[in-house]
Amino acid sequence: MHLRKACRFWTDSASGEFDLRFIRTKEKQEVDFCVLRDGKVWLLVECKSGAKTPTPALIKFTEALKPTFSFQLVSQPVDIEYAAYGIRVCSYEQFCAGLI
Repeated sequence: MHLRKACRFWTDSASGEFDLRFIRTKEKQEVDFCVLRDGKVWLLVECKSGAKTPTPALIKFTEALKPTFSFQLVSQPVDIEYAAYGIRVCSYEQFCAGLI
C-alpha cells in the first residue's frame, strides 16, 4: 500500500506518470514490485523476510532492465549496498520511511 500511495503522490505532484506493476517470466522468476516512471522501469522491489543477499531473480531483472533503483526489503534492521549488482538491501521500515 505504501508503494501504491507513493506512486499516486508522485504522479499528483507532477513528478512524472508513475504506475505500480510486478514482473514475472514464463519460467516463474519474478520481482514483487516494479514502479514505472513515464512508462520506463524506475524502481524494482523484492520482499523477503530474512534473505540479506539479493535473490537471483532480482539480480537478473536489475541487470536486464537497468532501473534507477533496485531494493530487496527484509524484516530486520539492515542496510547493505551490493554495488556490483546495483541493489540495496534494507528493512521495510527504512524503505517506507524514505518514500515520500
